[in-house]
Amino acid sequence: MTAPLDDAEDRAIARALDADDAASLVTGVGSADGDMSATDEYREALSYLPFAEVEPAPELEDRVLAAALARRPAAVPALERVARRRSRARRVTLAGTAVAGAAVISLLVGTADRPERALRGRIEEIADSVTSIVEEPGTRTATLTAADRESVGTAVLTTDGDGVLYDLALPTPASSQVLWVWLVTPGEHVRLGPVADPDTRSIGFTVTGDTDAVKGIAVSAEPAGITPSAPGQVVAAGPF
Repeated sequence: MTAPLDDAEDRAIARALDADDAASLVTGVGSADGDMSATDEYREALSYLPFAEVEPAPELEDRVLAAALARRPAAVPALERVARRRSRARRVTLAGTAVAGAAVISLLVGTADRPERALRGRIEEIADSVTSIVEEPGTRTATLTAADRESVGTAVLTTDGDGVLYDLALPTPASSQVLWVWLVTPGEHVRLGPVADPDTRSIGFTVTGDTDAVKGIAVSAEPAGITPSAPGQVVAAGPF
């Protein structure tokens, strides 16, 4: 008894797709010459077909879900809950992205409005001679005075951010105190660092950022062993 035509076609297609064993298990019969001839024809036809993977459209999942919701029985609410959860998750994600973006924009705007916030500085060795820094075009000068209005030194700052305090005679701090140098800006003081030797005659420093935001120099006396976030007792200062 010969197999129906549909069974023979199924076996031929299965073998053409390299599923001969599976086809035999399903139909319970082996191969026939007619089947092999049909298999060769299907293989030749398949050789002309592209089998590259096709990425599903991004909206396919939404379309399938919408179609399932439209056709579901009234007593099956699960898909609707899934749709609501996905919609809420999407809104939360978009809201989170918007908040993060707003925070970045706020930070950038705040920094632009307050250039002193982007200022950084530190005390370091004087790379050039004091004279070369003083004579640099665009250099600004500040006279440091103590509380009794006595001059205790001079500070200079170039447009490139190179600075030096020289001819210093800073007030001697108490034994439990350390002198710290600060940049004075309209909104806050920017810490440069501690003075290793209060009897020093010169201190070099460097500034990164908008040097125009630096309006002066201050020296404060702080308790030893701490890193101050703002100057406490100012013992000398001067505007540029």
